[in-house]
Amino acid sequence: TTLKLKGKVNVSEGRITDDYELVDKLGEGFVVLEQDFDSSSYGSVWRAIHKQNKTEHAVKQVPIENNLKELLREIEHMMDCKCAFIVEYHSCFQETDTLWVSERTQGGLADL
Repeated sequence: TTLKLKGKVNVSEGRITDDYELVDKLGEGFVVLEQDFDSSSYGSVWRAIHKQNKTEHAVKQVPIENNLKELLREIEHMMDCKCAFIVEYHSCFQETDTLWVSERTQGGLADL
């Protein structure tokens, strides 16, 4: 099931592991949600392989808490970024109270 939330972000309901194999955890820490740095959320980043097309992705695991509006705004900014030097937004999944955001680079995670 795909939810169309406010704006242009489509969020799929379901398990991230339906579409991705989570290979290993790359790190965790605070994710800044606002440009003025006054809103943040704790999250993790995983190296993952997309099961259908076998491409490598960075997948952010971020608790939704009360920051869904800010998270969706940040995803919209990512969707607008089209540059070889910036990771590209791929997809978004919601599992209960967690948002999983998939990103990729042209050459894989070694480019990060």
